[in-house]
Amino acid sequence: MLKETPTLRPSTRPPPRPLLGENTPPSSTMLALQTMKVPDDVMESIVPRPSTPTTPRMSTTYDFSSQLLNLTSIATNLQKEMAAISRRSKDNATDLLSLKEATLKRDEDIRSSLKDLSLKYEH
Repeated sequence: MLKETPTLRPSTRPPPRPLLGENTPPSSTMLALQTMKVPDDVMESIVPRPSTPTTPRMSTTYDFSSQLLNLTSIATNLQKEMAAISRRSKDNATDLLSLKEATLKRDEDIRSSLKDLSLKYEH
């Protein structure tokens, strides 16, 4: 007995919009959610309907194990993205500290040069 493959429909989620003009690529989680296919008969298996004790519950073609694997994959990708964001955040903090040190050094050089110039013209 072969079951028919359910007709898959695309997700109806709207594409993500960038915040404040950001130009970052969509996350793997967002891509997974946008491309996730949901069988047409899923709602039929969820919607309550009258049943009798003699009617055996029909199993649907909705494959929960594949959905669980899909969610696991999304969670794994999300963890990888969070680790990358954390690394970038640390790199940005280091860059900011280096920039602050360079700015302070530059300001000190400017003050020293101005002081030397003023002393030169006083004499």
